[in-house]
Amino acid sequence: MASSVVYLSFLEGSSLLTPDYSLFVTFFIFLALVFVLNRLMLRPIMGVIEERERLTSGAMHEAKKMGHDYDQRLSKYEEQIRAARSESYQMLENKRKDALTERDKLIAQVKSEVGQSIEASRLEIEKSSNEAKNQLEAEARAMANTIASNLLKRSLGGNPR
Repeated sequence: MASSVVYLSFLEGSSLLTPDYSLFVTFFIFLALVFVLNRLMLRPIMGVIEERERLTSGAMHEAKKMGHDYDQRLSKYEEQIRAARSESYQMLENKRKDALTERDKLIAQVKSEVGQSIEASRLEIEKSSNEAKNQLEAEARAMANTIASNLLKRSLGGNPR
């Protein structure tokens, strides 16, 4: 009951909204606690957070740099592959042209040889044909003379040609 009397007397004597010296003490304790918490907890925690952020952003920066380096190397590699492929296609095209030229030379040479062989064969056939023709003419004259002499029963005076 004594506590309730003190409490009631406190309520009767003053208003809750009137500031007194306890407000200044509370404010001073609050500022002291803010200062102490700032020194003991907030600064170290913020330092750790900032260090983590610095390391994270540094790692991100390093990752971006590595990605950029990778892209540059990849584009350089692809360019080298394109150049090598182009060079190999050029070499293949040159070899194909050389092979076609060689083929054309061989075809021309074979055609020339075949033409010469055909010409030599034609001349040989013509020569053989002329010889056979001359021989047949001589045999035909001899047969004609023989037939004529047998029919006439006398020898014809001319020598067969």
